[in-house]
Amino acid sequence: MTKLYAPLHTIKTASVIPFLEFEARPAKGGQERKKNRRILHPCLDLNSYKFKAVIDWVEVMITLGTKSQVQHIQKSLLLSDPRTCYVKEIDGNGRGTSESFRIRFQEPKSMAVIAERLEALAKKHPFSSAPQVMQIEVSVDAYSKAGLQSERQMLVGLLMRTFSVDDNLIRQSQKRPRFAWGTGSVETAFVAPKPSGKQAEGFHYLIESYNAPPVDATFYAGARASGALVRIMDKVKDTQKGGTFTDLPDAEKRARIEVRVPEQWLQSEGYTNLDAFKDFSFTQLQGDFFQFRLPLFNQVWFERNQHHSQYNNVQFFLKSGTAALQVMNILKEVDHRKMRKAIREQLGSRGQSMTDHSFKKVGAIDFLAYEELSRKVSIALQNLTSREKRAWNAMASKHAV
Repeated sequence: MTKLYAPLHTIKTASVIPFLEFEARPAKGGQERKKNRRILHPCLDLNSYKFKAVIDWVEVMITLGTKSQVQHIQKSLLLSDPRTCYVKEIDGNGRGTSESFRIRFQEPKSMAVIAERLEALAKKHPFSSAPQVMQIEVSVDAYSKAGLQSERQMLVGLLMRTFSVDDNLIRQSQKRPRFAWGTGSVETAFVAPKPSGKQAEGFHYLIESYNAPPVDATFYAGARASGALVRIMDKVKDTQKGGTFTDLPDAEKRARIEVRVPEQWLQSEGYTNLDAFKDFSFTQLQGDFFQFRLPLFNQVWFERNQHHSQYNNVQFFLKSGTAALQVMNILKEVDHRKMRKAIREQLGSRGQSMTDHSFKKVGAIDFLAYEELSRKVSIALQNLTSREKRAWNAMASKHAV
């Protein structure tokens, strides 16, 4: 089988990292779109990693029967757990006094523990309505079983190259795929050219217009301020209070994909009430937020190495990943529409017509799910669901006594 290689690099420090290796395998299945096509399949052994899904934080809104202050809410929360929660007033007087507050529970043991803490809080500060879950962040971590930095960095590079970004995020300027290795715009670069606006002729067909994400940078898709946000990183430091960082022990360093699930998604799925999470399966997040895909290419290119556009697409993937090819699809579709319009007008002036084929049939890059990685993520999310159910059951048993 044809093998291809994607070089990996760092940007903060000098580091030698093995290449990511891919095999051009025949696409399996009887579907028409898979005939005479090959998929670039990663050779990295995912069984060399331990995958685990965790809840990073949960943001809840509470509304009280009477006004209170941030400091009093924080003090009452400390009675049930020594860890400080971030508390912010909503529609208050600007000095911490309000009837409504947002509370962020960082790294909770479970959603059931949050429910218990809120029950205790309500005894001190009675609620006028049930607490509402506003946002939740869930991560899937992958630990190298051998504890090797190179294995971790290779998986980070693979996650960045195979993550499939929602088209809505790609089309919005401030949400499109990018990576940052510091603070500010100077230390941020986009994976691919902007899919709209004025561009030099053919600019988006140049491989120099695309960037390879460094494995020690953080990959982003989505806006930092609000809404859905995905981050992929080599998690080697822990953020402390006040914005300081501490190095993690080697055993805790891991490749990570973080997903901030927004209020809009929770509302549409009916999971704004905390009690609704008793029956929540975290695998429901996979379809919308944890998608990994691999590109399909014509078999003739691998056999003869002569199809120029296919060559470009392969190189774009190896350098910048699935997200770059998704952007390429959007940019090519714009060119396709312009070309078809010009041809149609020219033929029309001669009294002729043309058969119009959709871009998906004649020029779009197609993808298949990266099944092995998707399976690992699914199992991790299933295990998180099981842990959560046990926590809810334990709380119910304790209340029944």
